[in-house]
Amino acid sequence: MSGYEDTFYVKSNIVGYTGNKFNYPTVYFRQGNRFGRITQKHQHANNIGRNKVRMASDYSIRNEVRGSVEVAIEFYNNRDRHTSRNKYCAATLADLGVLGRAIFDYQNLKSKYPQR
Repeated sequence: MSGYEDTFYVKSNIVGYTGNKFNYPTVYFRQGNRFGRITQKHQHANNIGRNKVRMASDYSIRNEVRGSVEVAIEFYNNRDRHTSRNKYCAATLADLGVLGRAIFDYQNLKSKYPQR
């Protein structure tokens, strides 16, 4: 059985994560203008799994203080699109082993998206 966007959700496309990298972090992926994330832990079960892979030439991710908490903000298509629950950390080569587990543990598209 193959997973959603298996050729995109690979270790070499991991760019970072939010949350505790040893406790089901959300893992961020990018390849050129394509980007996505795998959410491993969330209070809403339909938000766990692989995010739709999107494309935008202006995609970026940054940390910003909202209230009293530093969180990651994803920007694309000329505006802020997603606010994370946690701060963004860039992945290092040493992180790829632990972060890469998400690829195998969460192969399906999030259930909040209509399934084909």
